[in-house]
Amino acid sequence: MAQLTNLSQILVIDGNNLAHFLYPNLNPGQKMAPADSLRLIGHLTSYARQFNQAIEVELCLDRFPGETGALPNNLRVLWAHYPQNGDDLLIDRFWFHHISRHPCLVITNDEDILE
Repeated sequence: MAQLTNLSQILVIDGNNLAHFLYPNLNPGQKMAPADSLRLIGHLTSYARQFNQAIEVELCLDRFPGETGALPNNLRVLWAHYPQNGDDLLIDRFWFHHISRHPCLVITNDEDILE
């Protein structure tokens, strides 16, 4: 996994939430299959490459997505380890950046996390 450098903005993304927004084949409450995770990683790889030095992207997933291949230096794919879930991981990453005094933007529309 590539080590991220100090860039201007950190995006911490709720992977399951974003996938449900982007992919209509996922029903509400349904967990992503590894293929869905890899497709999302592919989209975010393209996005991260476009904004090379302007952002860091941390994608938080519920489980291991499978082999991702080479990722750009400004994209990290993180997954929860039992008993943690992706939402717990997302909150942990937010607090890590907050305590480290690195501004970050959390991308989710999960009402429980927003509270």
